[in-house]
Amino acid sequence: MSPAAGARTRTATTIVALAALLLGTLVAVLGTHTPADAADPPAPGGSERRYAPGIDPTLPADATVRGTVLGPDGLLRDYVLVEAFSVLDPGGEPVASDLTYEVGDLASHGAYTLHVPAGDYLVRFSSPDGVAPALEPAYYGGGAGTTVTVAPAQDLLLDAVALERDRGVPVTGRVLDQDGRPMGGIRVSLVRSVSDLEYSVRSQVWTDDDGAFTFPAVDRGRTFTISVYGAYDIDETRLGLPTTWLGGAPSIIDAETFTLGSRSPGRSVGDLVLRSGTPVTGTITLRDTYAQGVDVALVHLNAEGDRGWVVAWAWLPNGVRRYRFSALPGRYTLAAIPADGPDEGETFFLGDTTDLGEAQSFLVGDQAYDAGSIPVGPGATQVTFQLFDRDGGPADGDQLWAGLVDRDGTVLSRATGLGGGRYQAKVRWNTEFTVYVYDQVRKERRYLGGGTVRREARFLSASPESATLDVGAISFQLPAPTAATPTVRGTARAGQRLAVDVPTWSTSEVRSAFQWRRDDVPIDGAVDASYQLTSADVGHVVSVRITGSASGRAPGVVTSPGLLVGAGEAPTATTPAPTGTARNGHVLTAPSPDWSLPEVSSTYQWLRDGQPIRGATSDSYLLRTPDVGHRISVRITGHRPGHETGTVTSAAVPVGLGDPPPVLQRGFIRGSSDPDGGIVRLSPTIWPADATSTLQWYADGRRVPGATSTTLRLSPRLARTTLTVVSTATRVGSVSATSTSYSFRVWFAAPRIRLTARGSKVTLRVSAPGGLPTTGRVVIHHDRRIVARTMLTARQHGVTTIDLARLGRGRHTVRVSYGGNDLVGPTGGRPLKVDIE
Repeated sequence: MSPAAGARTRTATTIVALAALLLGTLVAVLGTHTPADAADPPAPGGSERRYAPGIDPTLPADATVRGTVLGPDGLLRDYVLVEAFSVLDPGGEPVASDLTYEVGDLASHGAYTLHVPAGDYLVRFSSPDGVAPALEPAYYGGGAGTTVTVAPAQDLLLDAVALERDRGVPVTGRVLDQDGRPMGGIRVSLVRSVSDLEYSVRSQVWTDDDGAFTFPAVDRGRTFTISVYGAYDIDETRLGLPTTWLGGAPSIIDAETFTLGSRSPGRSVGDLVLRSGTPVTGTITLRDTYAQGVDVALVHLNAEGDRGWVVAWAWLPNGVRRYRFSALPGRYTLAAIPADGPDEGETFFLGDTTDLGEAQSFLVGDQAYDAGSIPVGPGATQVTFQLFDRDGGPADGDQLWAGLVDRDGTVLSRATGLGGGRYQAKVRWNTEFTVYVYDQVRKERRYLGGGTVRREARFLSASPESATLDVGAISFQLPAPTAATPTVRGTARAGQRLAVDVPTWSTSEVRSAFQWRRDDVPIDGAVDASYQLTSADVGHVVSVRITGSASGRAPGVVTSPGLLVGAGEAPTATTPAPTGTARNGHVLTAPSPDWSLPEVSSTYQWLRDGQPIRGATSDSYLLRTPDVGHRISVRITGHRPGHETGTVTSAAVPVGLGDPPPVLQRGFIRGSSDPDGGIVRLSPTIWPADATSTLQWYADGRRVPGATSTTLRLSPRLARTTLTVVSTATRVGSVSATSTSYSFRVWFAAPRIRLTARGSKVTLRVSAPGGLPTTGRVVIHHDRRIVARTMLTARQHGVTTIDLARLGRGRHTVRVSYGGNDLVGPTGGRPLKVDIE
């Protein structure tokens, strides 16, 4: 074994005792090496619709994908996150998600339900972040997943999925010296961090020649940090470097942490640098101790200075008084622990204290620091007491001897008079003692506690936490008056009054003083023979202490038995009635009750058919679709501090259907008005998104059979009619609504136009099926200009001649617009070719 290893082995025995002391007595200077409990799982959430490639965003999420999840033990598993992804976007946002087991829904243990639109999906199962231990993520069907095809409105039940335990992921990094060179053979610890002083070492590895390290299989769902040991390398060669934690921290108190998410592929912590540190030196001073060796600890402190972490030890054998450490920047203190002797295991901190919270601290930076001396050994407490003579006045004089003695009567120290009956004496820490006073003239003695023999005395022990200790008074007065235990009258409930009679004392001329107490602590101002109980007394024990005072005697005290105070009477109120319209989508409001007691606060719970509605706990309630056809009431609970709760429930009101959905935009018809095969289309009426609608075409107010789509092909039987479309909207839990589109006129027939040119004269013929008259206005356009216009009369039978010489010779394209009449529809101007000679 190397010398360094031998030294650490020798120190290990001391460290065990020191760890127990630092943990138990000194507010946990050392961290507890116990695994922390798993974090509470997040609140489960329901499915949420999201848009994704390959999924039609206009389709409703009316299909469900259901199933159950088993854990590695084969049992139904709660708190598993189930997500549905589009097969075209498996790495994107899920279309829907759910957690197995909803809080309060026992039927959903291990079960999930995804609400999705029709489409092709991959279903993934994993542990949510914050849930530990995590499970190995998996797709339905295994591997990269099997495509799950969902039809519209389908209820698809998948086979149960069994998840495996988390196989872990790698955590890697590299250790460098302060000049950036890799350090091989360095011990690196993976530490599961729970708090700044609670942790567990999960694994230890050594760096390779390139300074790299790998923890191959680290549990996901946990929080970790990293520590690098710099005192010795793998060959037991002393390096003398301070241990460095992740982020360059000197201890776990300031160490950076990282959490491996449930779907994390692993983590690289980067480069960790071992620095030489700053020298911290000082000495120890042995005080009233003969320890043969002392362990000195360098303690890194938290920001408050009340907890610390031992980062380095130094063993000082007998005769060695100087220590030296190498420390990273931070706030520190020092502790010295004798390894043997009467003070073995006791801790003495820098600043002459045994309390870490009172220890002197210092900051380490770039400059060497000399911490001075640490006193090692017991201290003493200054004990003070008051002495009274037989008349109750201060007792002083040479005839009095006062001091401290142990149980055997051995004098520990003699007291010194301070005047006015005050005395003081010193006693070593952790030494049991009592006060002894002897009147050499009257030959009377007294011990602490009022007795005259030592076995009846009250013994105390001075602790390191107290520099001074006042032990009270010792009196030579006559015995105190006595009385029977008083009895308290009254009911021990808030708001009631308790009373007690004046005691009958054993001597005459005794004055009685009352003090009511709560859990044996005086109640301010409660100094009468009676006391009115308040809400502050509920759940506590109330008693009365009566002090009898008489001249020349010590005061006599009697205390009644304690009474446990119960809550006061519950407030009452008349039955309230909710206000508002009892229809779906409207709000009911519960008025504040007129409680029988003042200062009563109210809480609310709305009920459906007498059963609580989850989350409905405000003074108003928005009626929803599940309430339609049921009876709604509200239960109001009154709370007053110190009193039982009072409850009133309103009359139940039946809930009817909600208001019809409103029209957001009225529909209109567009298209050809030709009754012989023309097609018209409807731009539908727009309703709210939660409403569904149906269509019906009407001609002159009469229903067109089978016409229920957005398009309609015209037929001769629809000639000279006015078309409209009625849209009927329905919404769950509401009255249905209808809306009629803007009207559209269908003509009897469509005209046909021909042009025949001879020279500059053009013959215009307008005809219609069945020989219908083609009277009406005709306008000819050329290059967006009107070049001719005429009015066809009945005598012309649709034929007229027009001179277009102004166009010039050649072929021209013109547009002829016909205005139509009562029987023949108009035409907007079809382009025609005409040759002018």
